[in-house]
Amino acid sequence: MSITPQFKEELRQRVRLSDVIGKKVKLTRAGVEFKGCCPFHHEKTPSFTVNDQKQFYHCFGCGAHGDVITFVMEMGNLPFMEAIEALAAQAGMQVPKPTPQEQEKYKKFDRLLKCSQEAAKWFMDKLHDPRNKEVKNYALERGLSEDIMQSFRIGYAPGEMEGLTAHLASLGFTDQEMVEASLARKSKKGGGVYGFFRDRLMFPVTDGRGRIVAFGGRILPDHLKKPETGDYTPAKYMNSSDTILFHKGRMVFNESIARAAAGKGAPVFITEGYMDVIALVQAGFHGAVAPLGTALTEDQIRLVWSMIPDEIKEPYICFDGDEAGRRAATRSIDRMLPMLGPGLSARFVFMPAGEDPDSLIKAGGKKAFDRCLAEARPMIDVVWQNLVEGKSFDTPERLAALEKSIQNICDLIPDSSVQYHYRSKLRERMRTEFSSFKQQRNQFQGKNTRRKGQDVVEMQGVAKGGTGHLKNLQAAFCYTLYLFPRFIEQYEEVLAMLNLDDAEIAMLRDALLECYEQSTETPVTEDVKGILVGDDVAIACKNMAQMHITFLSGQDDLQIVEKGLKELLQNMRRHANFDGRSGKRLRANAQALLGE
Repeated sequence: MSITPQFKEELRQRVRLSDVIGKKVKLTRAGVEFKGCCPFHHEKTPSFTVNDQKQFYHCFGCGAHGDVITFVMEMGNLPFMEAIEALAAQAGMQVPKPTPQEQEKYKKFDRLLKCSQEAAKWFMDKLHDPRNKEVKNYALERGLSEDIMQSFRIGYAPGEMEGLTAHLASLGFTDQEMVEASLARKSKKGGGVYGFFRDRLMFPVTDGRGRIVAFGGRILPDHLKKPETGDYTPAKYMNSSDTILFHKGRMVFNESIARAAAGKGAPVFITEGYMDVIALVQAGFHGAVAPLGTALTEDQIRLVWSMIPDEIKEPYICFDGDEAGRRAATRSIDRMLPMLGPGLSARFVFMPAGEDPDSLIKAGGKKAFDRCLAEARPMIDVVWQNLVEGKSFDTPERLAALEKSIQNICDLIPDSSVQYHYRSKLRERMRTEFSSFKQQRNQFQGKNTRRKGQDVVEMQGVAKGGTGHLKNLQAAFCYTLYLFPRFIEQYEEVLAMLNLDDAEIAMLRDALLECYEQSTETPVTEDVKGILVGDDVAIACKNMAQMHITFLSGQDDLQIVEKGLKELLQNMRRHANFDGRSGKRLRANAQALLGE
């Protein structure tokens, strides 16, 4: 019979996790947890935690995570069933026998891991073979030092069809195992298999624990490889196909090194290729990773976020300084928007035109990359650039289209708090850079237009003078918005275009608009009061407005407040002179707000 979830749970309950791990790791208590140096990677500062209550261990350095069964498997390099048997003996439990299918699955996984490991050794031996000196010299010319080639276990796949397969066969691996490890392909002519990678520099791909699970191969220059026949043009890079060991859309190149670096506080970089990662690591940026032959996927983004132990998880996404790099950035944003949450985002680093991290560092060293890094842009900046770059917003229709685009983008963000802040920031930029009604406000309601005894622009939608009944309506309108600033956005353009001769009403109106422009959250009365430095102005407006704000008496029903604002606007319109172009604009806005 197979190992049931109930059996595994009972095993975990009977064998205390900290007791098992404590035999291998020196643990010290830290509250409800234990801490120690991770046994899965070398570290001096403890980042490995053990929690008996939750029955798991976790390393914030390398990302190792699991339960007592996983720990025994990893530390002893044991298959699943052997780990179960060892723990069951310790707990005095009888182990159910696994099904033949389960036994075969565990055996296959282990065999393919060993097959990939042996292939990596063979590729490395070929690179350092004196007969392949020219290939090694090419690798050195590409900036791959001896140390970095050893660290990344870089190798060389010669051009012969059967060199690797013959070597693996001599070690006892079958043709089927080579194919399932994506190291070989079956010959269409029948009779056997041939090596999948030929005439390429080989980059082993490791999982989060440093085990080789796949390969990427970079094509050699023409003078170092056999000439191609026919019209076939080989790809610059080839990657292993998905296997039971490897899923290209869920893994990244250099994960194990980058995770350990991130655990020690190093920044994480997402680049476009293997050579970019290696160049960054050689320059001291050990937190560099790259996708594996795919565009950046949602799973890879989550994986990179998981590497960063801080609350703010903002990896640097590095793209080439060309149009393709810009398009790649846009695709990454499209994927990330539905995943954003508090502290979960990215910053974008764009290389100079024609450069990538590899070429930039080779030409200018670490300082050249540092200069680009200093100009890293938050994600919202790139979103805004994509919205407006190369476009004109000189008509109401184009502004409406921009506002619609902002809304569509923000609707993709599932977290309500992040969505709110994105919408607020993007609308604020829209108002700052393109808002026609802000320009109207500056033109007609700027500080220089309200000089004592001087008329403001003729007939700006409200009767000149603003005295008597109309002035009281204006005071009531502004005072209501003072008490309920959440409605300022709805009436912003009407506010901006009001012609106010009364200094106190004008001061309150200007404070309302300034509060709205500065706010990143829904504004409140205290925000307006802060701009006014007290409530004297508001009280003066309240005294003028008394007869028109009876709907506010002890009332905080927002529907009643909104109805009252519309009635005030309607009454102001009856007493206003709408001659002139600006008057017609105000009339049109009032009609729209009143649903006429």
